[in-house]
Amino acid sequence: THPLPSQLAAYIFEMRQVAKAEDEWRSLLAEWRLPAFRMSSCAHGTGDFASISKQDRVSIATRFMGIIARRASHGFSVTLIENDYLSAFPESEFSKSLSAYTLCAHSCLLLVAQWAKSRELTAPIRYCFESGHARKGELDGYLDRIARDPSGSGWARHFHLETYKFSTKAADPILQAADILAWQC
Repeated sequence: THPLPSQLAAYIFEMRQVAKAEDEWRSLLAEWRLPAFRMSSCAHGTGDFASISKQDRVSIATRFMGIIARRASHGFSVTLIENDYLSAFPESEFSKSLSAYTLCAHSCLLLVAQWAKSRELTAPIRYCFESGHARKGELDGYLDRIARDPSGSGWARHFHLETYKFSTKAADPILQAADILAWQC
């Protein structure tokens, strides 16, 4: 047996593109009477995709990917195998304080900061994370510490952190876009 990896996939959308992307996303979901898009279900024809032909599933996935291509500025994914992470940092304060999932999120924040710096962007960024992960509470605490920045280290500034929130794929359908990227990685 292979342990499941911790993985975070993300897209960066400019605010003016979010509403357009979500409108297009909701429209495509409505066209196919889908409550949400899940790439693994689409690829294997399971769940909400069980009665949809393979040809149509490929078309649906391609159309969702088209929305991402038109509306997203950048995408990336970070994956870490929990056992490998713990083996690399045994008994360290680092691995005791951050799970592989939270380290993946931290890595995503670093990638966003690097992306912003490479484009000389200084605007604040609003982060949105899917709320369903078992380690959500840990990540929320970690992000709260960054947002409050008690040490004065400047992490919130470094990450351009304006706000962060946790949401569901139903409430913020654009979160479903990251599912496609995660599936590819």
